[in-house]
Amino acid sequence: MAADEFLARDAYNAWVRLVERAELTVWVLTPYLDDQVVRLLTKSRVPASQVTVVTDLSPESGPANYRKRLLALKKLVVAGFQVRTLARLHAKVLAVDGSRFAIGSQNFTGYARRSREATVAPHEPVVDEKFRNRIREWVEAAEAVTEDDLDRLLEQLSDQMDLVDSAVAGLVAYFEAADQVRHERLSAEREAELQRARARARATEKRRREVERAQREQQITDLLARRVRSSPYRHHRGAAYGRLVDVWDQGGYFKVDSGESLTAWFGADGRSIDLTRLKFIPMILSPTGKLALVRVAQGQMSYATQNVSFGTRVSVGGVPLHLQIRFPDPVTTEGVNVIAILREHAWSPSTTLHMMFDLETLDLRRIEQEDRVWTSPIEQFDTDELRDVALQIVDDEVEREAFLKRVFQGTALTGFKSSGRTIGSFLDEGRYKVDLLEVAGGLFLTARPG
Repeated sequence: MAADEFLARDAYNAWVRLVERAELTVWVLTPYLDDQVVRLLTKSRVPASQVTVVTDLSPESGPANYRKRLLALKKLVVAGFQVRTLARLHAKVLAVDGSRFAIGSQNFTGYARRSREATVAPHEPVVDEKFRNRIREWVEAAEAVTEDDLDRLLEQLSDQMDLVDSAVAGLVAYFEAADQVRHERLSAEREAELQRARARARATEKRRREVERAQREQQITDLLARRVRSSPYRHHRGAAYGRLVDVWDQGGYFKVDSGESLTAWFGADGRSIDLTRLKFIPMILSPTGKLALVRVAQGQMSYATQNVSFGTRVSVGGVPLHLQIRFPDPVTTEGVNVIAILREHAWSPSTTLHMMFDLETLDLRRIEQEDRVWTSPIEQFDTDELRDVALQIVDDEVEREAFLKRVFQGTALTGFKSSGRTIGSFLDEGRYKVDLLEVAGGLFLTARPG
């Protein structure tokens, strides 16, 4: 058995389905109607003489739009439908074959279709004989209305209907003006609540990001600590300690403690590892994971660069591409600390990989593709093909290792261009412990506060 249909919306389509299923009779009972009921009843296949509309013809039931009601009733009469009037009728009922019903608040008007209405339309015939008989009694008790009756009302009540229409329009206008204060108050309250909701959402999002950042930083801290413990490289004093100091108002250099050196390290076999003086070495900070290439001298680190453009094209998947690297400062809320921008040619649209590198994994957080503005006959790839090539950096182990080795190799800044800043733009004030690791086949410094 199909469930009854409960509608908290326009019921017109449910009415249409009922009318189209009618075999014997269609009854409409409503105090308010207009051309909407005419359109509905023309969809019925039963003879017009078996279709009955019952209303309250008196304007006492509601004078608004009274002319529309009379004009619609006249159309029904002219079309051959039965029109009747029943005093004090306020029910809104559609009955088909005397047993199937749609009952609710909705009037048979265009205005009602745009209103908030509630209707129930049982899928099965109504078996309550008392209810069915009462509706039938109303239909039979209603008095017939002719076309002459309607013409007489339209003619004799014309002036009064004009007055009512004018009065109703005036009342509505005065109401809207008088009700403006309430609207403004509610609008202000809604806007204030919206602002509070936005503030709560921002606070929730901020807390979520703070939790994620704290978790990410703890993971990086733990990982770097493990890597330091397992590193084959040791400083000749166990570790290199130093702090940021001001030099010539340039933002500060990192100076190691007296007697220590940033270039003298030893491998597990006792072999000396000498970092070339003034060589740029990759460094990662604990706990943020922020990256840079830093220039190392014996007793200090002086400059850091977080924007590197390679002077020659780099091979990715056997394809030579222009590569630019950015190390975000600070690390983004997504945890991105490496951004790789790849182009087939210097003028070509770019594919940008936003990644997180923690010395063990290279995770893709987001990818962006620049829209193509023009094409060149010497270009081999469209933007989607370039995207697939670029994704090999994170998806293919061989390509990933080659990429990391290329980006993080120590260098004297030959072969690529770099904009360097003082190390103070990379490190915060405070004391740091510096260790040496091996990453991607090269040497990597890590600095931890403490």
